[in-house]
This record gives sequence, C-alpha cells and structure tokens, in this order.
Amino acid sequence: MKDQHFRQWWAAHNVAAQTTGVKTLHHPLVGELTLDWETLAVATDPDQQLVVWTAAPHTPSHERLAFLASWVTVHSPADPDDSTTNSSIDPHTAHRAAPPA
Repeated sequence: MKDQHFRQWWAAHNVAAQTTGVKTLHHPLVGELTLDWETLAVATDPDQQLVVWTAAPHTPSHERLAFLASWVTVHSPADPDDSTTNSSIDPHTAHRAAPPA
C-alpha cells in the first residue's frame, strides 16, 4: 500500500477499545442470559477496569438473574447467630423451584 497515513496509523496500533456491548451467555442452572456490559476505567490506574453486567428490567434474563440471586441467598453458608439471614426462603424446598423460563 502506498498510503503514507495508513502506514503510520497501522504502525501506531491505535485501536479503539470497546467499552460497552451485549453478550449472550449460557448458565448451567438458568440457561441463556443476554446481558449488557460496560467497562469503567479507573482514572488513577488505567490498567485496572471494572466490568458491570446488567440485564434489562422485565426481561427473561432479569428474572433469571433474580432467581440466581435467591439461589445464592438460600445456598450460602449462614452464621446461625446472624439474624440478617433471609428467612423468607425455605432452604429445604428452594432447590425444587424451577428457574424462570
């Protein structure tokens, strides 16, 4: 190629980083999750980033994430002396609940 600008741009390797997007994942318990993601940069340390994953409200993915959150609450080891344990979910029957379709 004879375009001098192209050679300079190519050599500089200036590639725009993608900071947002949508990704579909498969979770073994709830199945398909379509999630939006956004990368947040740390101003004081550009080598560190925080990636936030969210599901749009009122979508199957949102319901499936809520189910996973309840699953973690039920199946996490709890301190018997901790009065903040979620007592509204019966750990003996929670495993029988089917994940949202």
